[in-house]
Amino acid sequence: MVRGLFPCMLLRSCHLDNFTHYSFLGNLTTLEILSLHGWVYEDLADELEMLENLKILDLINCVCSGRFQSKVIRRLSQLEELYLPRSSISNDIFLEIKFFTRLKRLSVEVHSLHCPLDFEFPELENYKIGINCFSINFGYREMSGFGYTIDTARSLKIEEVFPYNAFSQLLGNLESLEVSKIKDQYVECLTNKTQQKVSVSMILRNLKQVRIDYCKNLKVVFQMEEVEENEAPLLSNLKILRLQRLPDLSCIWELPTQHVRLESLVELTILHCPRLKSLFSLSLAQSLILLEKLEIIYCPKLKQIVTELEGDEGETSPTINSRTSLSFPKLTKLYISTCDGLEYIFPAQHVKLESLVVLTIKKCPRLKSLFSLSLAQSLVQLKCLDISYCDEMKQIVTELEGDEGEISPTINSHNSLCFPELGDVSISNCYGLEYIFPTSMSPQGLQDLTLNVEACSQLKQVFRVAKDRVGNDSMLQHQQFLGSLSSFSVKRCPLLTDLVVHLEAKKASIKGVRLSAFKESFKTSKQLELREIQDLDCLVDTTKNGPTSAFTHLETLFIEDMDGLEALCKVVDELLHDGEENQEHPHSNLQSLTLYQLPALRWIFNGSPRSFTLQSLKVVAINGCGKLKSLFSPSLIQSLALLEQLMIQHCNELETLFNDSEIESKTSSLPLRLPKLKTLFIRACAKLEYVVPITLAQGLPALASLSVSSCGALKQVFGMPYEQNGVQHHSNLLLPSLQDLELDRLRNLTSFVPQNYIVKAPSLKSVKANVCSKVINFPIQQANNQLELTLKETGLSAFKELLCNTKDLILHNIGDHKNLVPDLVDLEHLDGLTSISINKWSSGECLVDASQIMMDFKCNGQPPKCFLQNLKILRVVDCENISEIFRIDDGIESNARYLPNLKFVEIRECPSLEYFFPHTSIGGFPHLEE
Repeated sequence: MVRGLFPCMLLRSCHLDNFTHYSFLGNLTTLEILSLHGWVYEDLADELEMLENLKILDLINCVCSGRFQSKVIRRLSQLEELYLPRSSISNDIFLEIKFFTRLKRLSVEVHSLHCPLDFEFPELENYKIGINCFSINFGYREMSGFGYTIDTARSLKIEEVFPYNAFSQLLGNLESLEVSKIKDQYVECLTNKTQQKVSVSMILRNLKQVRIDYCKNLKVVFQMEEVEENEAPLLSNLKILRLQRLPDLSCIWELPTQHVRLESLVELTILHCPRLKSLFSLSLAQSLILLEKLEIIYCPKLKQIVTELEGDEGETSPTINSRTSLSFPKLTKLYISTCDGLEYIFPAQHVKLESLVVLTIKKCPRLKSLFSLSLAQSLVQLKCLDISYCDEMKQIVTELEGDEGEISPTINSHNSLCFPELGDVSISNCYGLEYIFPTSMSPQGLQDLTLNVEACSQLKQVFRVAKDRVGNDSMLQHQQFLGSLSSFSVKRCPLLTDLVVHLEAKKASIKGVRLSAFKESFKTSKQLELREIQDLDCLVDTTKNGPTSAFTHLETLFIEDMDGLEALCKVVDELLHDGEENQEHPHSNLQSLTLYQLPALRWIFNGSPRSFTLQSLKVVAINGCGKLKSLFSPSLIQSLALLEQLMIQHCNELETLFNDSEIESKTSSLPLRLPKLKTLFIRACAKLEYVVPITLAQGLPALASLSVSSCGALKQVFGMPYEQNGVQHHSNLLLPSLQDLELDRLRNLTSFVPQNYIVKAPSLKSVKANVCSKVINFPIQQANNQLELTLKETGLSAFKELLCNTKDLILHNIGDHKNLVPDLVDLEHLDGLTSISINKWSSGECLVDASQIMMDFKCNGQPPKCFLQNLKILRVVDCENISEIFRIDDGIESNARYLPNLKFVEIRECPSLEYFFPHTSIGGFPHLEE
C-alpha cells in the first residue's frame, strides 16, 4: 500500500492510521491536508519539512514516542490549521506558533513555565488551548447527574496561572473558559479592576460556558464597575455556568444588573461555595427564560436564591408586587442540598415553575416551606418531589395567613390545588412538618401517587383540615374518601392520623404509627405492610362493630413486630348476611400472608369457620409467633385450593398446623386436600408432635419439597392424632410429586408415617436426615434409582428401603452396623450406586463383605463377572475401625471385575485399614484417575 503512494504526486489530502514509518510523506509535495492517528516517531520531522504546501495538520490523536519536538512543524509556513497531540510538547512551541502568520485554527496544550513573558497568541478564528491543564478534571460531580459541556469553537482551559498577555488577542471572541486552582481574587479576564487591554464587556457578551474550580481566594466571578448605557446586555450568550470548591466566593455577579441578561443560561451548578449568600437579584432571575437545571450543594451561608430585599434595612423591593411575576418557564430540575442558612427558595408570591419535573431539597434546616399556593398551582409538570432533613419545615405549601393560622381566603372549593403529573413524593426527617398537602388539594390530584414519609415526628395529617371546616365544607365532604394513592409508606410518625380525609392506596406500608388513628384508611389496599404498631390487638374485628367488608381487596399482607396483636381477624358469624357471604369475607382475595415476630398472636382467624375463606391464598410465612397453637380449621383448609408454600418457624407453642379435633370429627365429609401445595417448611416449633395428619396427607398431590428441622417433640412427620376404633386406615400414602425431603435435628422422631403405612414417592430425588437418632420406621418406596441419600448422626437401619434405589450415598458420624453389605442391603441392589462418601463410621469394619455372598450371587448359574459396576467415586475418611473396604474370598474366580468404572478414590485417617483393593482386582480399574 505504501509503494502505491509514491506516484501520487498530486495528492492534496491524506489520512493515515497507525503507520510505523513515514518515509514516503516527503514525496507528497502537493499535500495540503494531513491527518495522522497512532504512534508518531522521530523520523516524521524530516518528512514534514518537505510538505511546504501543507495547510492543515492534524496530530491531535497521535501518541508521541517522546516529547513532541516543535521542529517537526518549523517549515510549514502555509499552515492555517494546526491540531497538536495531547502530550508533552517541547519548550520552543511558542516560538514556532509565532511565525505561523496564516494560522486560523489551533488546538494545543502547553505548560505556562515555557511561555515567554512577551508571547501573544495570534488572532485565531477557532482555538482550543490548555495551559497547565493536563490534570484538570471538570467531571467532578456530587450527588446528581446534572452537567454537560457544549462544544464551542473558541475555548481556554487554564490551571494555576492565568497568562493574560498571552491570550489578549483571543479574549475578544472567547466562548468557553475553564479555570482551576488560580490564586488570585479575580479571574483576570472577567474583571476590569486589573486590566484594560480587552474590553471586559466584550468578553462577557461572547462567553457561552464558564467553569471555575478550586480557586481558594476567588471572591467575585464577574465584576465590572461601570457599563456604557448603550452597550449590549452582558452574559446574554452564557449557557453553562459551573462554580465549585470556591471557599471565599461571596458574590457571583458584581455588575450593574440592569445591563445583565441571562437569557441563554441553561444550566447553573454551584458546589461547595460556603460564603455565597445569594444567587440572583430579581431582575437577573426574570431574565432566566431558558434555565433548565439548577443545582446548589453545600452553600451554608446562602439565604435565598432570588433576592427580594434591598438595602441595609431590608425593605421589600418595590419591583415585587401583585403585578410582577417571576417565571422560570424551562426549569425542569432543581436540586438543593446542605444549605444551612436557606430560609426560602423563591420570593413569597407570583412565581411560576410550569416546567419543573424533579425537585430535590436536602439538609436545609431553616427552610420553613417550599411553595406559596400560587407557585404550587403552577407545578403542572412536577413528577418527583424529594425532601429530607429540613428541620424547621412546617408545611410544603403555604396556605395560612397571620399569626392565628386562619385558612387563606383565596382557598375555596372553586380554587383547588392539583399536581396532575406528580408520581413520587418522598419526605424524611422533617421534624417540624405537621401536614403534607394543604386543604385545597384536589381529590383528583393524587391519583397513582407514590408517597413515602419517614421520621417526621410532628406530622399529624397527610391532608390538612381545619377543625371549623369538618362537616361544613362541600369540597371536604366530596374529598373525604377519595385520597387515592398508588403507594403509601409511613415510618416513625407517631402523631399521624387520617382524621377526615381517609387514605386509600394500592400499596400501603406503615411502621411505628398508631394504626387505630386510621379509622377508615387502607381498607381497599391490595398490599399492606404493618411494622412496630403497638396499639392494635386485631386487624379486623367485627365483634366491636367493625366492618365485615374490610380488606376484601387485599392480596399481600406483611405484619412484623406488633407486640399487642392477638388475632388477624375476629368475625361474628351473624354479621354475614345471606347472599353477601362471598363479597364480605375478610381477606378473601389474599394471596400472600407473612407474620413475623408477633409474640401475642393466639389466632390467625378467630370466629365461626363459615366466616372466612382463603380461596386465593398462595404463600403463608409465619415466624416468631410464640403463642400460636394452630393455624387452620378444616373449613379453611378446604378453601386453600391455591396454597403453594407454607413456611412456619419459631412458633414454640404450636401444637398442630391444623385443628385436628375438627378434622377427625369430619371424616365423613369431603376429603381434605391442599392440591397446589408445593413447599412445606417447618423449623423450631418445639411442641409440634407431627406435621400433617395422615388424613390430610392423602391430599398433597403437588408437594415437591418437605423440610422439618429443630422440632424437639416431633415423633412423626405424617401422624395419626387420635386412635379411631373401628375406622379403617389407609395403608398406602402416595406423594407423587415429592422430590426433596429434609429432616434435621429431630431427636424424638421415630417414624415418617404411622405403623402399617407405606409411602410411595416415585419422584423422590434427595433425602437428608441429620441428628434423627431414634428413627426406626421409614417406609418410603422410591423407584427411579436417582436418589441422593445423606445421613448424619442417624441410624442406617430405618433407611433400608431407600438404599436399594440410591445413586449417591453420603454417611456422616454413624454408629450402627459393621458393614453395609450384607447387613443392610444385598449387593445386587447397589448396582445403581455411583458415589459413596463416608465420614466417621465408628463401628464400621468393612464396607462390602462379599466373602460369603459372592458364591451365592450368580448370574445364569455362574459367579458374577463384576459388582458395583457403576461406582465412580469412593471417599472414606476418619473411620478408625475399618480394616477393609472390600472383603472377598480368594475362591472367587480371578477374572471377576470389581468396580470397573471407578474414577476417584480418597482414603484418609483410617489407621486400622489393612488394604483397599482385593488382590484379585489388581489391574482391574481401567478408569481410575485419582
